[in-house]
Amino acid sequence: LDQLLHPRFSDVESTEYSESVVAKGLPASPGAAVGRLAFTNEKVVENKENGIPSILVRDETSPDDVEGMYAAEGILTARGGMTSHAAVVARGWGRPCICGCQSLSVDEEAGEMTVTLDDGTQKSYKEGDFLSLNGNTGEVLSGKQLVAPPAITGNLKTFMEWVDEIRDMDVL
Repeated sequence: LDQLLHPRFSDVESTEYSESVVAKGLPASPGAAVGRLAFTNEKVVENKENGIPSILVRDETSPDDVEGMYAAEGILTARGGMTSHAAVVARGWGRPCICGCQSLSVDEEAGEMTVTLDDGTQKSYKEGDFLSLNGNTGEVLSGKQLVAPPAITGNLKTFMEWVDEIRDMDVL
């Protein structure tokens, strides 16, 4: 149910989507996020003030990172697990988060991250490059993906239609 209340990617079944996946980590907090890479809290906050969505990328987060985490569209860490600082804070604030992405090497000082792909080759990203995070699956995608707003679909939609037919009071 929690995943239904967060934005998601429009077409996860498409070839374009699957070819954009460059890494996978732990799906620590649900939702979809698209933004420019930022490696410091200051850059995330600066981007937010200028209307630029950001993905905060860290080796791991600490309490010193909360300002950047709050301003970020999503959070990506190379280390950590489902109960790490990044995961717990992101879930509490409703931010998509992927933790423990072991194929990721983060150089925060240089403003660069390197992903080791499945075939052993490496792909580098610099601050300002676009990245997309699927917090539902833990997939990290290169570039921008289309984000859809939360929606009730499928079996839950059918169930809710049945409930609407027999309920006695309105719930706002």
